[in-house]
Amino acid sequence: MDTGQNRCPSRSDRNDQIATEVHQAVVTHCGRLLCGAWRGLTAKNIRMTPLGDGAALSNYIYLCEIPEDVPLEDGEPRQVVVRFYGEVIKADTEGVIQNTVIFSILSGLKLGPQLYGLFDGGRIEEYLPSRCLAKDEMRLPSTLTRVAKLLGKYHTLTMPICKQPTWLYETMEKWLPVVLQRAEAGSDDTAHNRYLAAIRDMDLRTEYEEVKKIASSEPSPVVFCHNDLNRGNILLLSGNDEMKFIDFDYCSYNHRGFDIATYFNEWCSYRDPEEFPQYLEDYPAPEQQREFFTEYLRSSGVDQSKLSQEVASMAREVDVWGLIAHFFWGLWALNTVGRCTIDFPFIEFAMCRLQTYFKRKEELFGQV
Repeated sequence: MDTGQNRCPSRSDRNDQIATEVHQAVVTHCGRLLCGAWRGLTAKNIRMTPLGDGAALSNYIYLCEIPEDVPLEDGEPRQVVVRFYGEVIKADTEGVIQNTVIFSILSGLKLGPQLYGLFDGGRIEEYLPSRCLAKDEMRLPSTLTRVAKLLGKYHTLTMPICKQPTWLYETMEKWLPVVLQRAEAGSDDTAHNRYLAAIRDMDLRTEYEEVKKIASSEPSPVVFCHNDLNRGNILLLSGNDEMKFIDFDYCSYNHRGFDIATYFNEWCSYRDPEEFPQYLEDYPAPEQQREFFTEYLRSSGVDQSKLSQEVASMAREVDVWGLIAHFFWGLWALNTVGRCTIDFPFIEFAMCRLQTYFKRKEELFGQV
């Protein structure tokens, strides 16, 4: 039941003035799950600040703090993160359960924030003073190396979830009917209607069958994947600049090529279809890719004698799976538009990703 306390905050809640019912939900959940000084506080005693720069589209996240003049009682945290699941996430009950299991395990391994408590529609987490990775930092050699090492470590983990790489295809098959319906419906916005008409002509249902053929043509090891490694999900901690991955909503066993390609694709900006294909110039250069693969493989425990051979083979692997990632995120955007209240150019993003898919398909396979 979607009550005021468990509701997903609306877009207006992300402004400076937090909606009263959301504030009261935080009071209730923190008092019940954290106890100590949190118990008995009112909305006036808890300071709330929206977190994120708009990059996180699946959750609504708030930093919640007890004022310094309120003494702590029993080691409870003074600052916590309260995460309300967004429209896209909370509709998937099984996914929420799996995400909670993954979050708890990563927390125990010190690879993610500590989990303080769960409530219907969200959870309470440790607050890590940090900032998201800036777009310009993606290209820094130090960033490239650190992401490669950390991702390599993730890919060696064993998780108590389905080990078959079915999530990718099951998700696209679930999205496709919605995507086709929305493309067919068009839009009152002239530009959006033009993009949706172009997308209708792409025949995405048939193209999805092509995607599956392409995937089967390029073997890629099945590992535990993050699956959404955009810069908003990469944190640099204050003080020691330690790197952490966050937001495990899409984690599953999947092909490693998809995970690495998703990170590489995020070097580009997909906001304006009229800038196609110029924005693809930001994609990692071959030398940067080799540097990433080398550090990744070392972190994954690959034998030094096999390193050069593995690095050489990964270039094609990630190119092909990058093609699949473009198709996947294009469907994601079209499936999400109209369901999420966050201000994001979903249709433009979808058009960018899909036209990039067809361009890269022609380059890699000589066909459109």
